[in-house]
Amino acid sequence: MTSITSTEGREHVIYGDTDSVYVTLAKMAEREGIALDKESAVEIADLLGDAITKMVPDRVHKLFHSSKEPLSILVAGREVVSTRSMFLPEKKKRYAVYYFKDGDKDVAKIKAMGIEVKRSDTPKFIQDRLKHMIEMLLRDGASVQDLNQEYLRVYDELMSMDAWRLGTPCQVRNIQKSVMSQHEIEETGDLVRQTTDIFHIIKAALATNEMIDVNNDHATPKIIDGDKIEVLELLEYPHKVARKVDWPYIPEWFKTLPYDRASMIHKIWTRKVNNIFSGVLNFTFQPPETQLAGEDDGDW
Repeated sequence: MTSITSTEGREHVIYGDTDSVYVTLAKMAEREGIALDKESAVEIADLLGDAITKMVPDRVHKLFHSSKEPLSILVAGREVVSTRSMFLPEKKKRYAVYYFKDGDKDVAKIKAMGIEVKRSDTPKFIQDRLKHMIEMLLRDGASVQDLNQEYLRVYDELMSMDAWRLGTPCQVRNIQKSVMSQHEIEETGDLVRQTTDIFHIIKAALATNEMIDVNNDHATPKIIDGDKIEVLELLEYPHKVARKVDWPYIPEWFKTLPYDRASMIHKIWTRKVNNIFSGVLNFTFQPPETQLAGEDDGDW
């Protein structure tokens, strides 16, 4: 199957990619007077699979003049049946479904594809909270107000956490090469290269290594190529530092740096919540102070 580039004129088609298509049965069931429940949804999905399997050889033969016999190996079958799902607008392979049938197995699971709960730059504890919000929406049918309250609850939780725990996970590479490049820049005085050549992850790692030296800290390991780190933002120069995730302890000088807590929470929480839910719910999640300001404006 090729990608579906448009669902116009196909009210039942929600999403399609290389080898699968997601359809909704609600409008069809309403039009045909079918009482749609879990059992009937599975039955209709099986009938759709059989109908498509029978149709494919003739359809492909008509379009491409190919022999019908080899096409008999192409079989369309039901994969999952879901009660609720969300597909991010204008995004390919970014969706989440709460499904109760997987092949012949009865299940109750969330399948997420391409969204922030799967991204390596989402901290594990944020992934867990995003999964919970997805479960609230798809499994429990939570309202926008319920989701907003959960967003605000987690926001308050992050505000009370140690700021040095709010970094963005990543892996540092080519740090030694960048150090050599920096020496070359300093020797040539090329200020343009000085501001553009070194990636912000490496800048953060180098800033931390320099602080280890400045603080005469012989116990804290420096960051090297291949280390898994978290990048944290500061209110002042050097603006970013990095923390090795396997540091045996966090030095006091690192804990007391002037962290930009609001910016980090926006990056690891607010932005990711909006990336998942805003386009689907037509609602923008905002920090508590922004929401309160909006309420005050409405009193005029």
